[in-house]
Amino acid sequence: MSLHCPRGGGDIRLNFLTITTASSSSMDSVELTELSAEELLVNKPNSRILKVEAYISGNKLGQPFLTFAVTAEQKLDKSIPVVLVNGVWHNLIIKDKKGYAYQPYPSVHDFDLPEIVE
Repeated sequence: MSLHCPRGGGDIRLNFLTITTASSSSMDSVELTELSAEELLVNKPNSRILKVEAYISGNKLGQPFLTFAVTAEQKLDKSIPVVLVNGVWHNLIIKDKKGYAYQPYPSVHDFDLPEIVE
């Protein structure tokens, strides 16, 4: 897999990342849109979602984002960056201090909690 990030300026929603994957039959290319700081923190109740603060050692994004703890111990070193897009959890790709939603990560929903409506 190779990552290509075009240079751009202005509105960050116009920045995108293209991922090219080689398969036995063809080359597949996916265009991803850079997420804003607000989009990175869209959340819903989930027992395994942790917030990684900007000051945490190893935060390659340089700003807060969410991560899915793959074990019940909820350790950051055993977690996968995620983002909630249109109500669906996705893998979060971090490249050059920018965040991009990638493929859906449906098993995160196994730990969703009921939302409290007031």
